[in-house]
Amino acid sequence: MMNRLKYIVLFAIINTPVLSIFAQNAKIKSILFIGNSYTAVNDLPNWVRLIGLSQGDTFEVFSHTPGGRTFAGHSDDPQVLDLFRQGNYDVVVLQEQSQIPSFPLDQVESSCFPYAEKLVDSIKSNNPFAKIVFYSTWGRQNGDAQNCQFWPPVCTFKGMNQLLRDRYITMAQNSSAWVAPITSVWRDIRDTTDINLYQG
Repeated sequence: MMNRLKYIVLFAIINTPVLSIFAQNAKIKSILFIGNSYTAVNDLPNWVRLIGLSQGDTFEVFSHTPGGRTFAGHSDDPQVLDLFRQGNYDVVVLQEQSQIPSFPLDQVESSCFPYAEKLVDSIKSNNPFAKIVFYSTWGRQNGDAQNCQFWPPVCTFKGMNQLLRDRYITMAQNSSAWVAPITSVWRDIRDTTDINLYQG
């Protein structure tokens, strides 16, 4: 049985225009994933590669996904900057730490947006033709209990998920980039099925 993330990726990438970024004329495409455990735990890069194969495309996938890493941490990481310099990527996928984009806007504007822009600028200066995709993560099952007392909008899945969606869209608009709409697909599956998308 397909695990949870495979199911989400299958719907969010194959059934949206995002697939057109990856699959074009069965050419070899080079894709770099920059994120953390939300990208790494279920081996998302390899599943994108396998989805490509199923559609007749060959993808070379690379990733740097240390647990809990933020855009701020990635933006000054010599390994990430070396990856940008070394690779001739067709697509770079960026995923922020799972809570930060749902924080109050002034906090996101200081701790997230500038580092997203810094990463995008680094990508563009080294890979000017690369398409940049923000991988919008999902709200926690019952909201963000850790931050609920300080920021009530994240006290529920719905509130946290909506903020994540909105902030990733803002990052993409600010950067003329794309969004892989995992946030929206996750919500729709929760709303319309009894599939449990979460694990411990």
